[in-house]
Amino acid sequence: MSQHPCRRHSRVSPLAALTALWALGLVAASASAQSAQAPETVAAPHARVSWLVPQAFGDSGKAVEHIGVLFEPEAGWHFYWKNPGDSGTAPKVALTVQGGSVGEAQWPPPVRIPAGPLTNFGYDGAFALLLPVTDIAGDTLEVEAKVEWLVCAAEECVPGFATLSFQRPTQAGASSWDPKTQATVRKFHAQLPQPLAASTPWQVAGVTDEGTLLRVSLKGPSDKPVPEVFPVDVEVVQAAAPRVESTAAGAVVSFTRAPGSKVPSTFALLLKDGPRAFEGSVPVAHATAMVASLSMPTPAPALSVPQKPTTPELPPLWVLLASAFLGGVILNLMPCVLPVLSIKFMSFAQTESGGRMKDALAYTAGVITTFAALGAVVVVLGALGSRVGWGFQLQSPVIVFGLAVLFFTMALNFLGFFEMGFFAMNLAGNAKVTSAFSTGVLSVFVAAPCTGPFMGTALGATAVLPAWAAMSIFIALGAGLASPFVLLALSPKLVAKVPRPGRWMERLKQFFAFPLLLTVLWLGWVLGAQTGSDGWLWLALGLFVVAFALWLGKQGERLMPIAGWAVAVVGLVGSGYGVTQAQEAPHAAAMATTSARPGAAPMFGAFDPVAIEAARKRGQPVFVDFTAKWCITCQVNKKAVLATAEGHALFEKHGVLTMEADWTNEDAVITEALAAFGRNSVPLYVYYPKGGGEPRILPQTLTLAIVEEHLTR
Repeated sequence: MSQHPCRRHSRVSPLAALTALWALGLVAASASAQSAQAPETVAAPHARVSWLVPQAFGDSGKAVEHIGVLFEPEAGWHFYWKNPGDSGTAPKVALTVQGGSVGEAQWPPPVRIPAGPLTNFGYDGAFALLLPVTDIAGDTLEVEAKVEWLVCAAEECVPGFATLSFQRPTQAGASSWDPKTQATVRKFHAQLPQPLAASTPWQVAGVTDEGTLLRVSLKGPSDKPVPEVFPVDVEVVQAAAPRVESTAAGAVVSFTRAPGSKVPSTFALLLKDGPRAFEGSVPVAHATAMVASLSMPTPAPALSVPQKPTTPELPPLWVLLASAFLGGVILNLMPCVLPVLSIKFMSFAQTESGGRMKDALAYTAGVITTFAALGAVVVVLGALGSRVGWGFQLQSPVIVFGLAVLFFTMALNFLGFFEMGFFAMNLAGNAKVTSAFSTGVLSVFVAAPCTGPFMGTALGATAVLPAWAAMSIFIALGAGLASPFVLLALSPKLVAKVPRPGRWMERLKQFFAFPLLLTVLWLGWVLGAQTGSDGWLWLALGLFVVAFALWLGKQGERLMPIAGWAVAVVGLVGSGYGVTQAQEAPHAAAMATTSARPGAAPMFGAFDPVAIEAARKRGQPVFVDFTAKWCITCQVNKKAVLATAEGHALFEKHGVLTMEADWTNEDAVITEALAAFGRNSVPLYVYYPKGGGEPRILPQTLTLAIVEEHLTR
């Protein structure tokens, strides 16, 4: 005899507690992997990275021994110096040392590498970062290095990430070296810059700030070539080759100051005189106080969008709260929330009329609690000096993976493939309330990346308001999101219109599985944008494991449910760990140069504040699309307006430079740029008009007419 759909129960599913076990297993697998010995050499696309270390270290105690990390690019490719210049990014080496002390990396001198209108500093051949080793103690020295780099050709850049390690014994006397390795270390050690005071025959006589210029005066012989001068500090002067003027005493090398840079008290520079290099800092003098005061640009934040608009006065708090509440109500209509609301509607329809208010209040508690928790993270990290934006949880590939697995499991449940048990809830005797609370938590987790009308200003204000006021805005958002179900429960007429439970409910439940599957596809697309094809593969494996484990659990044999548990736990831990490894490759866009971001809309280049400033100086209008793959509103605007042939023609007609600031992965530069406009969420559309007018913020819902109106105003 068949049971009524809303009264049907089954034994506990192996996946009922899978989320918690998967998280614990993932931590264990990660710890296990970290304990494995990393290689000494890694071959990566267009690059090879390896250790330069002796076969055994001497026990001479305090004697300095240099080891190195060798970077070898493919022919035609190059790496970057510690000041990369106009674009690119410097290699990073983070060390973990046992059995001794290892000092900071020492860099050989760079060369200037032209990149179209830009100038970069780097290495067009092999180079090594040398690390001084001192105070070796014990029988073994162990060093692990997490290395990041960017290797580029003319118009293509490929980021790289690797973990290298070595373990070497100590011995009596001097260190033992392979002759070839030792020769390589000595070669690069001979290139290391010496102190600037030791430079000869050329010496730095002084550095003078003259407003838009920073002049380095060199003293030296007139019959010798003038040494190259490289700025060590980033964003003090422009990277373009300086103007060199001969003088009676030697030469003056004039750098153009970087837009918005502060006048430094000292100027760190590298003097490259043939095969020798010298590095140090020189005090900066001012030509005259008058010149400095009249010509020096107003200091700007280190990471800001050029010529950002003056931040307007915030509306009264009650206006912000009303906007947040209304924005929360509208979130119920956003595509990213609808799949979760289908779950809530099924629960609401199955609840007897007398318990619907209790159910709605539990759902509201889950929504508001989660909004408050996420808001507290944003507020606390902001107070500590770190910036995170709204929707930051979906910048984590692991969370995206977990949500995709969860929604896939729910879809199989809706289709009748299995019945999801809630044994922990039943033990508490409060399954329905707990289920409603959990649905509220899930709704916020998926809804948070969506920023709809009325939400942008309210969310942006949380970055500058006191903590209590910011938290009240997050709570108002939650109240707005939950309010429709509370109103439904309060209205007897609306409740009466809900049909009685019956066979229609089973069909509707099966129908709602398909929005969940569409959400899984969307999350898979986001994961692919974050981690590449490897992330897609690991997610597909995880979903396969879920289906196979559930099939095993449904077999009648006694041991099959146990086998289902084992397959599910091992498979999801393994695939989840695979995602954590795939995400270690730095987001290409975050390290890109002027080439277009992978996946960016046609015509839209990578976000570059320096390029914006240059375009503004020559009078060209600029349009910036702050977006993310997990932002549904962003993708709708892209497909309907920005990435259409009509949109492209409109931008081309008005000669607009278009850029895409892709926030799919965490990006400090984009986060700071959003903050400069008083925002911490996407979408954000900024238009810099032709002729240098104030930047304009466009509505979050775009049409071609809206874009054209701003371009032609």
